[in-house]
Amino acid sequence: GRAPPRPAALLPQQRPQVQQQVQQQVQPQAQQVRRPVAPPPPAPAPSAPAPRRRQGTKRRGSGQPPSAPGGPDDERRRRKRERNLREQERTHRITERIAELRDAIAEAGVPSKPDRHSTLVSVVGYIRTLQDRSRRLDGEMRGLLETIAGAGRLAGDGGSTSGGSSSSCGGAPPPRG
Repeated sequence: GRAPPRPAALLPQQRPQVQQQVQQQVQPQAQQVRRPVAPPPPAPAPSAPAPRRRQGTKRRGSGQPPSAPGGPDDERRRRKRERNLREQERTHRITERIAELRDAIAEAGVPSKPDRHSTLVSVVGYIRTLQDRSRRLDGEMRGLLETIAGAGRLAGDGGSTSGGSSSSCGGAPPPRG
């Protein structure tokens, strides 16, 4: 917050000179406003060469005669059309796959905007959520299997003195008697 420095005060002998300079600057501007606008003088011919166009960008109607059928230009045009067609097909396939992803995450209840970027971001987030859930469920399943195996060992060792092996396959416990 500091205020800008104030200009130095003019000495009394400087005031007429400054006023005269300001008047000289203002008068031509006022005269220009009153004068009718004249067309600008013709521009001198440029001394620098015109900028070069990119290679491969040919303007239509350039005044050149069309190339003969089967010539090199005709072959280039054919290849370019084929390349453009392949690119359009590729783009179409990508658009279809993104629409499938959009439908899949909508069915899963994942919120997403309809544009491609948001769809892909939502899909990546959903895949990561599923991966985390899968890891968590795998850990729970290992824990449950260990609990079942431990319970089977306890059930097999507790009432049996015959020295037989206990099965952890989930079979019926041995009869008590």
